[in-house]
This record gives sequence, structure tokens and C-alpha cells, in this order.
Amino acid sequence: MFGNWKFREPLNDKELLAAAEQAAIELENIPLDNNVIIDEEESEDEIGEGYEVKNTNMYLVEEETKAGNADTDQDKIFEIEIEAENKIIQSQSLDTETQLEQSEATSSGVRNESYTKEKKMKNNRGKKVIKTKIEESTRKWKKRRVITSIPEYNNNETPVEEHFINCITYTDFFLKVLSPSIIKDIVYQSNLYATQRGKTMNFKENEFLTFLGINFFMGYHKLPSYKNYWSCSDDLGVAVVKRVMTRSRFEQFLQYLHINDNSIIPANNKDKIFKIRPFVKALNEQFDLLNNGTRALSVDESMIIFKGRSCLKQYNPQKPIKRGYKLWCIADQKGYVKKFEV
Repeated sequence: MFGNWKFREPLNDKELLAAAEQAAIELENIPLDNNVIIDEEESEDEIGEGYEVKNTNMYLVEEETKAGNADTDQDKIFEIEIEAENKIIQSQSLDTETQLEQSEATSSGVRNESYTKEKKMKNNRGKKVIKTKIEESTRKWKKRRVITSIPEYNNNETPVEEHFINCITYTDFFLKVLSPSIIKDIVYQSNLYATQRGKTMNFKENEFLTFLGINFFMGYHKLPSYKNYWSCSDDLGVAVVKRVMTRSRFEQFLQYLHINDNSIIPANNKDKIFKIRPFVKALNEQFDLLNNGTRALSVDESMIIFKGRSCLKQYNPQKPIKRGYKLWCIADQKGYVKKFEV
């Protein structure tokens, strides 16, 4: 009908309207105002190709122009769908938020909790609303006064006098600490060890005290060797030592002195002081029994100087006593040791 006349490039609405008016001028039967009114029942074939009926207004539309504007229509449709989707998301978020607030209000009762809300917008071919909720606790700290009751300490902060009634000399006090039961047990274990080695020593308690006294004497009257105390030389031999015990008996005590039974040592023993454990336990009992101690106690370490060979020896260059045995002690304010552990 219109020959080979075509639009080579897609036109916008204004350009399309101008082209339609120009075509109307060329066509005698089409008025310039482009307001030809037709019946809705009239078919498109009767109007002719290239015409579209919309709101009873007839526009001249070229076929390729329709194809060119198809992408624009799709973009508009897509934007409408995105807006509808955003509205649905916002409504769902509001419903979920309302339900959460109702459930939290129900569970918390009369608690006063404040919630802050943040909105973050993200553009992904549309606008999606993301709401996050941050809970802030409104705890109120109250200062509560706590009264600590300290029980009264009725014991005397002195040694228990009833255990030292007949003590006159320092030796008497020492023998109260080293009780007769401890001495008896040491003598028994020494005889047992000698018997296990196939020897019969028959040690006595008085002999053990003599052996112990000689060791104290050797501490302040030192000679090059312990054998020199029984020397016949006038400048080495000590008469008091020769008079109370022979050198061979002293050596027997050195060889068979024992405190614990070797036959009961467990196979997986990890106690490094197993052989003197009964002696340590007995001393702790005596320390606690003989003195009440002060009310305030202290737990601290103590070093016993020792430079010989021992797996228990420790070395600490920052201490006054750098090498020796380390003990953990419970002592009172006067320095009395109530309990110790190696």
C-alpha cells in the first residue's frame, strides 16, 4: 500500500509522530490531525497493513519500527516486575519483623530491651531491602554489699606447751620433733634392708641416735675425711667420736640406713622421694601437732643448699641459693613451717 517506504533505524515517539504526519500529508485520504475514528469492531485488515488500533486512535506504525521498539518495551516490563518484587520483599520483611517483635515481647515479659534497626539497600537490577537487627542488652549493674565473716582464731600463737613440759636442753626439743615412733621406724627399716641383703646388723635405737649425733658434730668440726675422726694421729683423731662408736659400726649405718621398704616400690613409680616419703609425712604431722602457728599463713618456696649429685637438685641463678633442693612450705608469720613438700 505504501510502496517500499521504510524506517531504517528505530525511532522514538516524537520522531515516529513526525514521520506519521509527513506520511499523512503524502496520503490524501489521511487528515493532518491524525484523529481518524474507527469502530472497535472493524478489523485490522480493513484498515490496512501498518496500522495499529489503540484507544480508538489510529497510528501509522512501520513493521520494522515495532521490532526496534520491542527491547524498550521489554525493559519497561522488567522494571515493572522488579518494582512488584521489591514491594513483595518489603511486605514480607515487615511481616517477619512484626512477628519477631511480638515473639520477643511475649518471651521477655516486662523486660525493657531496645532494638536498633539498620536498612541496607542493594541494587541488583532493582532495589532489594535488607534489614538487620542488632540486639543491645540493657543490663543494669547494681553494687551489692557483701559482708564476709572471718571466724575467730582462738588458738594460742605459741607452741603447744603440753608437749614440751620436760624439755630442758635443745636436744630435748629436737627429740620431740623427731618422735620415738619415727626413730623406731627408721631402725626397723634399716634392719629389714640389711636382712634383704643377707646381713644381720641388729641396729638399736640408741645406736641410731649416736650415729645421728656424730653427723651433727661433723657438720661444725670438719676434717678432710670421715675416717680421720677415728685416726690415731693426735692432730686428726677426735676422742669423743672414738669413745661413742667404732668406725666400722658407723660405716654399717651409712651402708644400710633405710626409711622405706624397697620391696613395695611399684613398677611404674613416679615418686622421686618414695624412699623417704614416710619420713616426710611423719615430720609434717609433727610440725602441725607441736605448734599452733599464727592466724595468717603463707605459701612460698624454700631452697636447701646442696651441690652434690641428685635428680632432685635444681639450679636457679637468680636466687641467693642457686643450687639445691626446692621445698614448698606453709609457714606462719613467725617463720614456723607447718608443712612442706619436696
